[in-house]
Amino acid sequence: SDPVASYERLEFLGDAVLGAAVTAELYSRFPDLPEGELSRIKAGAVSRRPCAIVAREAGLGDAMAAAFADHPEQTLIHDLTHHERVLAALTESTIGAGFLQFGYEQTAAIVVASFADRIVHAADNRTDAKSDRSNVTATRSAPCGRPCRESSEASLAPACSVSLSSFSLPNLMFTAGAAVLVVSDMSGD
Repeated sequence: SDPVASYERLEFLGDAVLGAAVTAELYSRFPDLPEGELSRIKAGAVSRRPCAIVAREAGLGDAMAAAFADHPEQTLIHDLTHHERVLAALTESTIGAGFLQFGYEQTAAIVVASFADRIVHAADNRTDAKSDRSNVTATRSAPCGRPCRESSEASLAPACSVSLSSFSLPNLMFTAGAAVLVVSDMSGD
């Protein structure tokens, strides 16, 4: 089987799980927002940049770099593991691997927790002048129940971390065995 195709298939699956999990969260978190507003928030929360931010927060690029520590082209490995597009793809493929290992419910809970600040940021930064900011401001808590702090474009650091036993996005790759899968698929081993 083609290693790149396997990785891309995990990315494809992870993208779908990410979209479904965030969509369900938005639907319940913002019951009064119309479809167009929900779509704008979702697009802002799960696009490439937010996925790359989540990957950085979770240390996914560093984990991938560590897996390739003996690779002769360390500069290339470093560049790849810090590239926004690669980090976003790594996030999605990790989510896909988590879905295969743990199923939708457990993976969706971790996705929503990991993207909680991205959701708040996207909701706070909608550009539609008709948006009802009170709906967004009234629902500022992460799935863990703790309030999320204010976010700005300059500061998108996580407000809280959530873990279900040993399953969380930062260690999902190791818990699910996805690190071996993703790294071996990328290296062709």
